[in-house]
Amino acid sequence: MYERGSQNQNQSHNKRPLHQALLSAALLLGAAVFFLALLSAPDPTEPDIPLIVGAAPPGDFTYTISGDTITITGYTGLGGDVEIPAEIDGVAVTSIGESAFVVRLDLTGIIIPDSVTSIGYRAFYACSGLTGDLIIPDGVTSIGRYAFQDCSGLTGVSIPNSVTSIGDLAFYNCSGLTGDLIIPDNVTSIGALAFYACSGLTGVSLPDSVTRIDAQSFANCSGMTEITVATGNSSYTDINGVLFTIDLTALIQYPAGKITADYIILDSVTSIGQYAFYGCAGLTGELIIPDGVTSIGERAFSGCSGLTGGLIIPDGVTSIAQEAFSGCTGLTGSLMIPESATTCMSRP
Repeated sequence: MYERGSQNQNQSHNKRPLHQALLSAALLLGAAVFFLALLSAPDPTEPDIPLIVGAAPPGDFTYTISGDTITITGYTGLGGDVEIPAEIDGVAVTSIGESAFVVRLDLTGIIIPDSVTSIGYRAFYACSGLTGDLIIPDGVTSIGRYAFQDCSGLTGVSIPNSVTSIGDLAFYNCSGLTGDLIIPDNVTSIGALAFYACSGLTGVSLPDSVTRIDAQSFANCSGMTEITVATGNSSYTDINGVLFTIDLTALIQYPAGKITADYIILDSVTSIGQYAFYGCAGLTGELIIPDGVTSIGERAFSGCSGLTGGLIIPDGVTSIAQEAFSGCTGLTGSLMIPESATTCMSRP
């Protein structure tokens, strides 16, 4: 009996160091995890640092220097709301160059400094993440081709009086723009497709300074119901919200959102421009083209699905461009094209 009890006691003494070793290892491991967590946690006494405070750092931009001016040529920052600096190392930023922010989908806002005088070709092309109102500073004189094309998140644009030219496709497919667009007093030229497919615009006001409006500048703006021209313009006028040349010989643009039954084209008209009635689904009834018309432009009536009845093209027409009546699915009856229309390239 004595020997057995002594043996059990010895076994109990042998197990105790093992238990103590396991317990010590567990405590050491827990302490290591605790201290690692402390090291990786943020210091609660340090303030949060925002991504952008004021102008973005100069290091976020690539640029060229010419004399005492800088042209921004690229952006390498993290996106978000970006403020372009007015100067870098004491040199003024005066231009946003070609493709400087092209397809930066991570941009949500942009502040352009007052020092900038030109916005170049494709400068903000396809920056669809930009939202809200775009403010172009007073001092900018030109907005380049494709400058804001496909910036569909923009809801408004403020163009200053300093701007004299708006390039081709400058705001093409900026479908988020809403309300009436006011072109400022000193603009003399508006490029082709400049505001094409800006479906949220409801109207446009043109100043007396405009002397050139290229093809399709305001075409396919499905929400637009009127285009008005300031009294005193020497090149253009409007009749009931429809844009014409000042002599009323060319119909340039019928607003795509305008609803009219049996629209009568003025007898003075000799040419109907490219995309003049494109997508005018609200234009209903019969289409009567006056005898004086000699040319009908490309896709002039394309997508006018509300037109009904037959279509008679007057004998004086010599040119009917491609797809002039494509998508006019409501036209029925006879189609009469004169022999004089030697360049006819399409049918309804």
